[in-house]
Amino acid sequence: MSFLGADMSRMKLPSMGEIHRLGRLEPRQRAVLKLRTGCAPLNAEELAFVIPERREEAAVVRPRTLQEVGNLLGLTRERIRQIQDSALRTLEQEEEEAVVRRRGRRKVSR
Repeated sequence: MSFLGADMSRMKLPSMGEIHRLGRLEPRQRAVLKLRTGCAPLNAEELAFVIPERREEAAVVRPRTLQEVGNLLGLTRERIRQIQDSALRTLEQEEEEAVVRRRGRRKVSR
């Protein structure tokens, strides 16, 4: 999964397989990534982070800006960026570890 920063025009939307990987993140991190990319609807656990008056709006699946996500969650756009960056680092680290594991299996099977 390749997200290239906070600029949405440079963010790559995750594939269905990558959406499954979001389950390894904390619920708030998943909510932020889903709201930012519009890749999937929020589940009940993720929706709990949305301000109650804004839950109907959050149910609409579409990409959002940092400010829009912040408004939905009652956080600043800077805090949303921090949560997003932390989630992306976690996903990238898991991807790197998976590559190392795959390489290790190939060497053993030869």
